[in-house]
Amino acid sequence: MTKKLFSNGFSKHVLVPFHAVVLLAMISYSASAQTAITAGEAGVQRVFANNFYGVGFGASFVSGMGLTLKDHFAYSPVSFVVTGMPFKIGDFQMYNIGGELQYDLYLAETRLYLVAGAGYYYYNDGSNTTDNTHGVSNNNSNGFNTTTNNSTSNELSSPFRAGFGLGYEMPFGRNVGMSLNLTFTAFMPSGDIIPTPSIGFIGYFR
Repeated sequence: MTKKLFSNGFSKHVLVPFHAVVLLAMISYSASAQTAITAGEAGVQRVFANNFYGVGFGASFVSGMGLTLKDHFAYSPVSFVVTGMPFKIGDFQMYNIGGELQYDLYLAETRLYLVAGAGYYYYNDGSNTTDNTHGVSNNNSNGFNTTTNNSTSNELSSPFRAGFGLGYEMPFGRNVGMSLNLTFTAFMPSGDIIPTPSIGFIGYFR
């Protein structure tokens, strides 16, 4: 009976729809497999489901040196970093403040990102001397001419910085990441543009 069934035209009417069903099932499985793989396997950056905060230390010629605070936003490839430090001993004064905006290109155990940053730097070693060239002449109560000098002026010719480049972050221990940036930095107002490196260590928590 079975042999007779597949030897006549009825077999053709059965096998053609059967092949169509199998083909549709294979296409459906392939489509579902493509949508089921993770974003990282698909070559698209992953995102965190929660905000990740960080505290650490950074040293950059463009976005600040000193204490670093970071926030990597939830469900976003964007993170924001603020770095700064005040320092004063006697007449020696130095401080800076800066920030970075980072955009993840790849996120897994390591992280590759675009970075844009800016900062302001101040430096005065307190060694300015009073002279007639840079001073301002004043008459004191005794009628003598004296000269005063602005000892708090910034000795950096280009205190404002802005830059854009590429960064890479890797694990440096449990919940600690080490970041390395290379940015093309514009020093203002001089207008010089040179590539500058930076390094940072961040401890993460939610």
